[in-house]
Amino acid sequence: MVEEKVSGRGQPVRKSLQKNEILRGDKRFQLIVREGKTLRAGTMLCSYKINPCSETDPRPTIRAGFSVPRRIVKKAIDRNKVKRLMRESYRLNKDVISEDVNKSDFCLDILFVFRGKSDRKQRYLKRSDVQPDITRCLEQLRERIAGREKQ
Repeated sequence: MVEEKVSGRGQPVRKSLQKNEILRGDKRFQLIVREGKTLRAGTMLCSYKINPCSETDPRPTIRAGFSVPRRIVKKAIDRNKVKRLMRESYRLNKDVISEDVNKSDFCLDILFVFRGKSDRKQRYLKRSDVQPDITRCLEQLRERIAGREKQ
């Protein structure tokens, strides 16, 4: 039996990915890669940057971006499918890190980059192929954030 998280109102917590939680734009992606730190987990490369929260919205937030390079996955339809799988895997596992960030005083930008699999064609990928790597990236990131808060 799986326990569902319950909100303060007694309703189950929805695992959704809001529009403001998605990181978009090539310039933002480049900024994270240039100034951020990087983690690797299987087929996934995870770059992240810790930012101070804005004065207009002081609540800690996490924004995630997803990228699949053209040289690894040639066809656009396959790249879009991999990005959909990555978004879904992140949506289901974002609570691994969201509790730690909500307790903190900073905002977090994460960029997940798919690095490919040589043993399986990307067209036939399933969420079960991508999800363990996303989860591993989030767990490593949680450990780094916990280490940052102890300092």
